[in-house]
Amino acid sequence: MPVNATFASSPPVENSPDDRRLLALALEWVSRITTISLEMALPALLGYWVDQKLGTKILFLALGAIAGFALGLWHLLKLAALPPTKNRRRGGRRGTNGNSPDSRRL
Repeated sequence: MPVNATFASSPPVENSPDDRRLLALALEWVSRITTISLEMALPALLGYWVDQKLGTKILFLALGAIAGFALGLWHLLKLAALPPTKNRRRGGRRGTNGNSPDSRRL
């Protein structure tokens, strides 16, 4: 049995506000973390590159580091203010035909 077959057949996350699989949730968080880390690192690297091209010491490196830190912090605060995700699937297994237990409670 392939190693990743367990992810494909894993049940939905219990006690989760949505019914996405564990791998989908993990990939969502990996994407968020990667985005924030690149937002913090790339402006400083771009500033270093500009410093090398213009012959300045650390002017643009410092400006890029400050801008990257501010951008990353803003994104983290924005992420922390998000409400918990609800069912993001449209037309999934539940709720499409009105026969799910959730639709009967209404």
